[in-house]
Amino acid sequence: MGDSEDEGDPGQPLLAGHVNRSTTASPVPAAATAAATSAPSATTISDKRGLHHIQEGQGHNGDDWDQHHARDRAGECTWLHCVGIECSRRTAVKVGVLAGALAGVVAVITLFVPQLIHGHNVHSWPHWANAACDVYCKGDLLDTAQRRNVFPNDSKYFVDMPMYDNPQTVLTDFDNLGDGDLEGFIQRHFADPGSDLDRIDPPDFDAEGPWWLTTLNSTTHSWAKGVHKIWRELTRKVTDAVQARPERHSLLWVPNNIVVPGGRFREAYYWDSYWIVRGLVSSGMNTTAEGVVRNFGHLIDTFGFVPNGGRVYYLTRSQPPFLSEMVRFLYEELKDVRFLKEMLPKLDREYRYWMQQGDTGHAVRVVLDGTSHVLNRFVADTSDPRPESYREDIATARDEKDPDHVYQELASGAETGWDFSSRWLLDVDVLGSIRTSRLAPADLNAVMYRFERNLEFLHTKAGSSRSTIRQYSVNASARATAIETLLFNHTTAQWHDLHIPSKTQVTDHNASASNFIPLWAGLPQHKDAIDAVVRAFEHSGLLQAGGVLTTASTTGQQWDSPNAWPPVQWLLAAGLQTAGTKEALALADVIKCRWLNTMQLAWNKEKDGIMYEKYNAFEPGTGGGGGEYVPQTGFGWTNGVALEWLRLFGTTYEKGCT
Repeated sequence: MGDSEDEGDPGQPLLAGHVNRSTTASPVPAAATAAATSAPSATTISDKRGLHHIQEGQGHNGDDWDQHHARDRAGECTWLHCVGIECSRRTAVKVGVLAGALAGVVAVITLFVPQLIHGHNVHSWPHWANAACDVYCKGDLLDTAQRRNVFPNDSKYFVDMPMYDNPQTVLTDFDNLGDGDLEGFIQRHFADPGSDLDRIDPPDFDAEGPWWLTTLNSTTHSWAKGVHKIWRELTRKVTDAVQARPERHSLLWVPNNIVVPGGRFREAYYWDSYWIVRGLVSSGMNTTAEGVVRNFGHLIDTFGFVPNGGRVYYLTRSQPPFLSEMVRFLYEELKDVRFLKEMLPKLDREYRYWMQQGDTGHAVRVVLDGTSHVLNRFVADTSDPRPESYREDIATARDEKDPDHVYQELASGAETGWDFSSRWLLDVDVLGSIRTSRLAPADLNAVMYRFERNLEFLHTKAGSSRSTIRQYSVNASARATAIETLLFNHTTAQWHDLHIPSKTQVTDHNASASNFIPLWAGLPQHKDAIDAVVRAFEHSGLLQAGGVLTTASTTGQQWDSPNAWPPVQWLLAAGLQTAGTKEALALADVIKCRWLNTMQLAWNKEKDGIMYEKYNAFEPGTGGGGGEYVPQTGFGWTNGVALEWLRLFGTTYEKGCT
């Protein structure tokens, strides 16, 4: 292995969160060492008393970072740390002598070393996906239909329309169209969005609702039952036509029923589904919940990862990796070992995807004081406008020097789930200044820490090999060290996103809820630090009458003030409960009370009841706004949070909120 052309390929995974030269024989690569020592001392993170604000170009600038990665690609960084050994040809030969140990080594390497590829690319997709993408992801037809505003209300409308014919036939007819009737052409060749989905009654849906509804008073019972009934409105079955001719659809076929968020979102979405699954279980719909999770396993089998959503145009990016959370939650609820063993290989494969490095790899190495830490980032594998937001992206990049770079950063911002927020912007008032892929987000790395701990736990329950279990444990411990060293700020008592090129924390933006989400992951692990973080949250100004603000910045972006989002409320309340102190538990109850109150007030305003995608934190009972599209209702993850909290906390909520 050591002398092969693949050694040092940026497709290799970064496994341990840190590699210290004093504890391992593997050297820190020359390029990485240079990166660690060339930055001015004022921009490093070794001073725990107070970290400096970042400035683009301070210390390591983006060009330096790109050159460093170019050296990686050229093969100068020829190292790989896996399973506590240096994977070299000499080591492989020595291991090969030990025939009894060889099988175990091969098994672990198979588990932890992905295909040596630079992230993912369209060439690795199935043929039918590439064919569909010629219509829905790129090309003259997409560009013409979007620029001519054939469907002016929403860029997503056109790319959700199934084709009557094969892509090549459609593209040939378009080439022959010239200046002809584009709208007529689309009517001849495309069906309405959603026509490749069937509405279906979930087999485990009970119109009367779960038993716990009877513990609530009549007003709350009526609301909870109404929310429960929405599952029937949001459940779909992908038609057999999609399975038979997948190249004619942007919709991705999956074997089980899907639960869509609602509104313009006609397909399943990745991280939304975590709270949908929790809500389904609260509704007694365990079979539907397991089907949702199995669908993601099918997508991993097909593409090697879970895309942002169930469309071919989402195959250039993922979303925060919550699948291990879904699997662990269902296992702990249902104790289905067969389900667990079915999903574990898929989770291992997804983990490898997230641990790839390179131009479009999600893992990055940050060397500080001679120690190489591993963190994760969001990065999309595209330099084109997002098909579902095509006109919006073109408008954003119009005045920028490098539109292709802006397109990639916008898609990377969409991968975060926080699309968009001032968190990702150099200039909080200019969306074109987005630089998502240059940041290692605090919340993503908390999710990755949980991912590793979940895999350690799940492999233990499945009776996997001790080496596999130990490796995930080692990786999680190393990541905890990386998060503590690089992301936690002892002065602010918060975790901050890391600007990777300069190795500095982003502390010059207003408060963000993401700065406290690592509490949910069980961090920090010392009571004094926990107390400081809880106090910092209490004094951050994020908690308002209608819930917790996403950030304290008012920019017009939908993941900024005044909006409050369901997953943020849940993660922060869960984090405060995990912290477990008296003050933290009290704050968790306040968040739950205020969020339930704002959802119920909004529901009661409308005759038929409405659950919003997001709410206004300053005006309880009012839906949120801003962003690229009109506010949506339905709404999957909102319903999930509401039902779970009403089940677990409803009688306390009915006694009144503070």
